Amino acid sequence: MTVRLKADGTGKVAIYTYDTPDDVPFTSPLSAVSRLRFHTDLVYPRIINTQTRTITLPSVIANAQSDTDTTSTTTLFAHGLGGIPWVEGKITSGLGQVVPLCGSVPVQRHSTFPATVSGSFVRLVHLGADSTNVLLNSFCVTEDVQTMPAVTITVVVYVTNILL
Repeated sequence: MTVRLKADGTGKVAIYTYDTPDDVPFTSPLSAVSRLRFHTDLVYPRIINTQTRTITLPSVIANAQSDTDTTSTTTLFAHGLGGIPWVEGKITSGLGQVVPLCGSVPVQRHSTFPATVSGSFVRLVHLGADSTNVLLNSFCVTEDVQTMPAVTITVVVYVTNILL
């Protein structure tokens, strides 16, 4: 696969595959996106802010009468942008495992003990933002009288220049 770098002297630059000997990716980038590696006419996301926060999600006490679903939102920081930014992130669990924050990510699971008591718990988190803050949403499900203990996680957030 041949890759071509082309610049026209006016500020337009493109990097693209050149197996088909034409300049379509340079002259009309949206009609040859599959061949592009880079083009100055296209907008690319940039990370404009990186923040690290360590947070403790509180313990959740189950309701003995029924299943308990608990949701909470933790404000991580103000992003200072004029809209809702596209954010990405990762978490580090108490065990040192690094996990990307893609969708809802389980951060805690607890099976009841002793085995004579049925039920289990799970706590999920997902990253988001509103027009002011970057947020970490938590959803915890409990199914018996056991308590889900508090959990501490470290969150690294990458704020992009793309507003949704």
